[in-house]
Amino acid sequence: MDSYVLLKNTEWILFHTKGNKPKSYIDVLYDYISKYNSEKEYIWEPFIYKFYKDDYKPLGYAINNDNGLYLLTNLYDKGIYEINTVQDCFNSDIPNLYNIRKIGFIMEDKNLN
Repeated sequence: MDSYVLLKNTEWILFHTKGNKPKSYIDVLYDYISKYNSEKEYIWEPFIYKFYKDDYKPLGYAINNDNGLYLLTNLYDKGIYEINTVQDCFNSDIPNLYNIRKIGFIMEDKNLN
């Protein structure tokens, strides 16, 4: 079973998407990665899927609640990202505005031996 490590003191990034239709969190993360990808060379598109804490064992602090957590994997990284909608002072979701942050990464068992 692969393990995960949580990062300390991660900051939220406010991210705005375009369009009038609601997007899934996975679509928002694809938009985020394509906008902020610092790699100028061609790399494989990341795979993004829901993160389930029971599929991995923690190295250090454990995740208590995996709602809003997604695993983004590409050739170089397996990052755990948290995403949620931004709300106004009346607790209504602001359309197309999201908080995103990387909270950890996956370490494969072969790297731990």
